[in-house]
Amino acid sequence: MPAAAPHVDPSTPAAATASYEMESLIRRNAALEDLVRRSREELVRFGSDAERSEERLTNKLLARLGQLRLEKEKLAMNVEREEEFLTNTLQRKLRQLQQDKVDLENKLESEQEFMVNRLQRQLEVANNATADKVQLENELEQEQEYIVNRLQKQVLAVKIEKKKVEQRMLDEMVAMVSSLEAYAEDPQMMKHALATAKEALHERVKAHKATGVAQDTSDTTSLNNEVLLESVSSRHHLNRRGTL
Repeated sequence: MPAAAPHVDPSTPAAATASYEMESLIRRNAALEDLVRRSREELVRFGSDAERSEERLTNKLLARLGQLRLEKEKLAMNVEREEEFLTNTLQRKLRQLQQDKVDLENKLESEQEFMVNRLQRQLEVANNATADKVQLENELEQEQEYIVNRLQKQVLAVKIEKKKVEQRMLDEMVAMVSSLEAYAEDPQMMKHALATAKEALHERVKAHKATGVAQDTSDTTSLNNEVLLESVSSRHHLNRRGTL
């Protein structure tokens, strides 16, 4: 409440001035009081608005924080599931790769073993074929040598027999000539004996030639047959060895 103004005569100029100033002060004081009141109201209203704004902001931040917490938990769960899925997938692929590696190593080992065994069998077959070939060549050479030696022996035997026959004929001719010497004094008997001896000798030569040719032919045929049979037997034996 404003203080009571001192009593002044209003008719004086000083009193008028003082009254004017007092009224001005009163109006100014009233204006200031009104300003203070409005300021207080504004402060109260501003405080309420600020409090409500702060509350709204706080609620909004809390809601956002809760949402972020939920999103974080959801993201963490998704990341955990994704990590678990990736881990399981990688482990499964790793096991598959390890199994594929083991299978590939086993397959490679089996193929190598098969190839080694096959090459060894082929090498053994080649060695056996070479040994059989050498053995067959040696046997063939021995059989050929045996046949040649046998032919040479048979030819030599034929020559010896021929010489014996020729020697026997010469001996018979000498004996015949010696027997003719007894008729040397009788030309007629000598001539008759010579004719008889000549005819007998001629017949003997003819018979000997016929017998010798037949014997030579028979011996040659027999020899050829023996050689042919031995050759056929040898070839059959070689063919059987080659087939085996």
